[in-house]
Amino acid sequence: MENKRHNGWTNYATWRINLELFEEYKFFIDYDAESLQEYVRDIIEEDCNNNLAISYANAFIDEVNFYEIKEHIAEWKNENKCPECNADVDGGGVCSKECEEAQMY
Repeated sequence: MENKRHNGWTNYATWRINLELFEEYKFFIDYDAESLQEYVRDIIEEDCNNNLAISYANAFIDEVNFYEIKEHIAEWKNENKCPECNADVDGGGVCSKECEEAQMY
């Protein structure tokens, strides 16, 4: 498979797997690249009972840059921190009324 960049990602496979399987980054913050790949392979194994289809899916997965997906998740995590206390905040902003008030001063 040719590895042309796709929508800012390493290639189509990386873009597609990220889009389809890692939409909710907050669930994958503690995963390393190998764990992300294992997660994807587990989904294929659990959802498919056709060995030929699994073989094709694994060939596609082999093209995925899981290190790039991990980096993207890490960037998302850093962007979703409370600016006052550095706690995780889903969707940005501040984590509490206290932090919101502290930012006013």
